[in-house]
Amino acid sequence: MLGYGRGMTESRLFGYGSILLEEAESRFRTEAVEREARLIVEAKERFMKLTEI
Repeated sequence: MLGYGRGMTESRLFGYGSILLEEAESRFRTEAVEREARLIVEAKERFMKLTEI
């Protein structure tokens, strides 16, 4: 599978010396939690601005 340098390829996931699938999933979950936390903070800030009016 050619990846052209973008994203995860089969050889990187399953090949010799590759990262484990669990590590990739863990990283994905961590990034999703961090993104959700940023969105919540932004939503709270917008709400506070709206209620000041």
